[in-house]
Amino acid sequence: MPVLENICIADISGQKRLDVRLNGEITLKHTVGQVVDHFLDAKRIPRNELRWSAFSRGVMLDHKQELGDLHQTDDQWRVIPEVSAG
Repeated sequence: MPVLENICIADISGQKRLDVRLNGEITLKHTVGQVVDHFLDAKRIPRNELRWSAFSRGVMLDHKQELGDLHQTDDQWRVIPEVSAG
């Protein structure tokens, strides 16, 4: 299976973007959750005590999944906070 080489990560508005090249600071052994944290830190987005999730192709990615286990088509992510009503 072909592996990811780059990930383009954006917030829900698309205003804050980060292009991540793998095998540098981020490797295929990093998890989705670690990359989400990296994005939030790099773009100085406050967590506000919320859990943040990444979506690719309309599907939420598993926080514990390693990047090496993702398909190469999962290279465009939207990162959004999980908010519950009430």
